[in-house]
Amino acid sequence: MTDAGSPPWLRHLRAEVRIRIRARNGTQASLAAALGITPKHLSQVLTGTIAGSPALLDRIAGAVGVRIAIVDTGREPVPLAPDQRGRKSGRRKAGAP
Repeated sequence: MTDAGSPPWLRHLRAEVRIRIRARNGTQASLAAALGITPKHLSQVLTGTIAGSPALLDRIAGAVGVRIAIVDTGREPVPLAPDQRGRKSGRRKAGAP
């Protein structure tokens, strides 16, 4: 999994966590230590290299003062932009616009 393939809310959460770490003059290493995980594991979650469990994402968010609220509307998510409709991935074929 990469961050580009993540849902928009998760990309936003990862970016917000990074912003709040910097705003507190902290480091990913200090946040990882506070959470009891390795800096590498936190880095991989924040870059989207690996998926974090919902419980871990909630702990990371809470540690920097963010609350996660997921609302199930019963509908499929709507793409952010019209050019994303019908795509299965963000990859394009060679020579495609």
